[in-house]
Amino acid sequence: MKIHVWNAFASNNSGSYTIVGRFEKEELATQAAAELKEVLDAHGVWWETAYSAMKEHERPSPLDVFIQKHGLTGGENIGAWDDWPSFSGRKPAPDVWAIGHQVFVHHDFTISLPRTIGEFIYARGGRVETELDHAHHPIVSIFEFWKGEHGQEETEKLLAALVDELNAEDGPLVTGIDWNVLPAWKAGHGFGEPVLRMGAAFEDLPAGFTAVERIARGHNLYLAVKVFEAWPDADPLAFLRPSQPPMKRERFDVWLTALGDKPEDVKRLLRDQRPLTYEEVCALQGAEPIAACKWRLRGKAEELASQLRQAGASVEVRPSTVT
Repeated sequence: MKIHVWNAFASNNSGSYTIVGRFEKEELATQAAAELKEVLDAHGVWWETAYSAMKEHERPSPLDVFIQKHGLTGGENIGAWDDWPSFSGRKPAPDVWAIGHQVFVHHDFTISLPRTIGEFIYARGGRVETELDHAHHPIVSIFEFWKGEHGQEETEKLLAALVDELNAEDGPLVTGIDWNVLPAWKAGHGFGEPVLRMGAAFEDLPAGFTAVERIARGHNLYLAVKVFEAWPDADPLAFLRPSQPPMKRERFDVWLTALGDKPEDVKRLLRDQRPLTYEEVCALQGAEPIAACKWRLRGKAEELASQLRQAGASVEVRPSTVT
């Protein structure tokens, strides 16, 4: 008889924050993103230095100075404690970047971020399109690929090239997705439609966005992006399935059916992919299989399966069922 005892602790006190602003001209978006990045990075250094040294935060902070300079609304708790990623332990400041006419600010672990960000976007003549404050579910991004003035490539060939590049071995839909929300896409039809609509949830938002933008610009296309928080127990991209045009290469999932005699070795190996949850470990103990990873090209799926088998686990490689 084997007895397994598990001890786990989980904290769920912080979510992600995302805000999207839009400007009439790309240059204005680029400039606003640069100004926001400069002050938020400086404020992150200021906060982290004082906090790590357990010293009193001396005011004015970089954000205080920025607020005064632009005539924005100040306050004692702006950019402090719950208004800043104080306990993230990963990034001292949010990421800021621009794509086309849009500005994006995002942090993956914070109670909230200063209202100064949205206020500055309006002060600069832009509009806030979306604010996702304290989101606990994946952030889903819908990319619309539009033809610009020089986008003369034949649509059918263009769509095939886009889908192929997005799903290449080093493409953004292979290397960087949160596979709790598998990507999907659909070609546009008729007047007023983008060439392609693609939806994905990225583990690293700025890296995913940058990779998609690079592919779009390579085909003289411009992007418009919408973001929203996925809702639990539902497929937020069902409206884009089945994906068209289809992928050239099939995707596969790696299913773990038993941890074997050396469960710690298997879990250690899986940490590079993702840690197992308490519920998943319980499922395995009850002989219920779990997905160790999803949406991989066959070679990568077989490689991981082989490593898990060598560690003593029982593994199956199955075709992905969502397309």
